[in-house]
Amino acid sequence: MNRGIILGLALVTLSSAAMAQISISAGTYMPKDATIKSIFGSSSFAWGIGLGKADRTNRAGFGFDVAGIGMTATNNRFFSLGATYGYEVQSGSKSETMTYARVGTGIAYYDYDMNIGLNNFKDQTFKPMTVAEAGVVLGKHFTVNAQYLFMPKLKGLDFSGARIQAMYTFGG
Repeated sequence: MNRGIILGLALVTLSSAAMAQISISAGTYMPKDATIKSIFGSSSFAWGIGLGKADRTNRAGFGFDVAGIGMTATNNRFFSLGATYGYEVQSGSKSETMTYARVGTGIAYYDYDMNIGLNNFKDQTFKPMTVAEAGVVLGKHFTVNAQYLFMPKLKGLDFSGARIQAMYTFGG
């Protein structure tokens, strides 16, 4: 099934169920694996889409988070969309600006098509994902954060790495 259709269905379903807001993010992704670096660069532009509010009020403690990442390079692409359950701590939650840290683990959908030498690595699969994240919330719609995404090896390719991003949330 087309990854855009899966993403759209997941967002509509989860958004309706959780009455969540849609967020978009952009930043730089720094993969740890040398093969992935050779394809996408040691740091590459990465976009993301997720559910939830930039204003993380009342999110301290245990809860779910949904996020995705996508990267493209000449004849190569990688996309993931994951849902994790984890624990979050916050400081300054009574003000417009607050900090937070979160760790969560769960399941992600991975869709990739990679050409490495004469080999093609292509798959659409569900596998685990773990995320460690720390950030600063600047108002109700804007967050800046750093994440480390722990992803399983997919046909020998390790997409794990660090991401620094800015996120904007649409809606109230």
